[in-house]
Amino acid sequence: MKTYNHYIKFVLVCLCIPLTFTHPLRYSQSQTANPLLELLENVSQEHVFPQMEAMTITYAHYRAIERANGIEPVRDRADYMSRMDTERNLWQMSLLRVYAGPHNYPNLTQDKIENMPELMGFDFFDIDSAMVFGSDPFVGTLVHSEDAPFDRREINMALHARNFDPLEVATGVAWGKGGDGMTDINNIEPGDPFGGDVGLSSRVAVLDNFTVGNAFLWGVLQRAAQAQNNKFASYAELPEYRAMAQALYAGDATLLQTIILSHTAGEQQQSAEEMNVLPPYVLAAISDLQQGEMQVHRVTLLYDDTDAAETAADMLPEVVTEVSGPWLENLNFEMGEVMVEQANGYTVVSLGISAPAPTAQDVLDGANNAALIYGFWVTAVRQGQFYPLAILPPDSDNADTN
Repeated sequence: MKTYNHYIKFVLVCLCIPLTFTHPLRYSQSQTANPLLELLENVSQEHVFPQMEAMTITYAHYRAIERANGIEPVRDRADYMSRMDTERNLWQMSLLRVYAGPHNYPNLTQDKIENMPELMGFDFFDIDSAMVFGSDPFVGTLVHSEDAPFDRREINMALHARNFDPLEVATGVAWGKGGDGMTDINNIEPGDPFGGDVGLSSRVAVLDNFTVGNAFLWGVLQRAAQAQNNKFASYAELPEYRAMAQALYAGDATLLQTIILSHTAGEQQQSAEEMNVLPPYVLAAISDLQQGEMQVHRVTLLYDDTDAAETAADMLPEVVTEVSGPWLENLNFEMGEVMVEQANGYTVVSLGISAPAPTAQDVLDGANNAALIYGFWVTAVRQGQFYPLAILPPDSDNADTN
């Protein structure tokens, strides 16, 4: 990586400060109909690494999770510290429901919360939603603020003070430390959510006033900036992702978290010998939602072939029962009806299971944790063994992910 001397870094810091005011403002997430689609505007269709064709989108909306647990949204670190111990404990325990999005966000400690503003120039409570995209290890992270823009100047100054090196990207100045994909135990900073807990190399850029991007490979972050700056078309422009985002936000249930798999990513899910595989889908998603006092876990499939969609609709109850059956009765989950709907020229097949969500007191007592089945689903997906989303038979050459 190119090394810049201290003077050049100082000049770049000064030059990028005006961008706080000159970069065109975008509507905040709270003013858009679909916050998931807004984050997809930062995912480039032009992949710098071909492995990213096996695209997985993993997304969590933390404000929605707060609301699902009856917690008044925390504005900032000072607001958090002013809360009663019971409310702070509930906020911390509520994060145990989060299985999608950045994997290290649910494991917040007091030290991490206290140290992040000085390390990053913004804090955890500025983040209303987050997304990880790509195919491991070729992944990027996006964090989004709904109502208040990130302070570009504070972020630049914080990273400059930590001896991050500047790099020009399509949206302005980015900051990086360490070689691509490297870790350094001397750079461990637990309050840095972008791999700081393990000393992972990091590249950080303000992509727009409400979105900060991160990757540990420069190419991934550069493509995100290019997508945001319209140099490359984004995933938000792909009709299948628009249809899936529309389907996930349809209805009266609130989307809390989801994982979306491309067709190629679905091919990497191993099937089981005793189960039939689904007809090949365009996209698939597993989601956790809140509907009043009920938690809902849903499998959603997107098809461009009506016959294949009808076959999938017939199969879906069986495959979901096969993978989750023993838990459904023990955790009081009930299976809903298969829904078949149209969205932007695609056929959407979905099936949800639901159960009463734990009360705030349940969460505090540790007596019951919401989304246990969903957590099992997510873990299985990450291991390539979520049978309901497998689309190749077990004896296929491509079915083995190892």
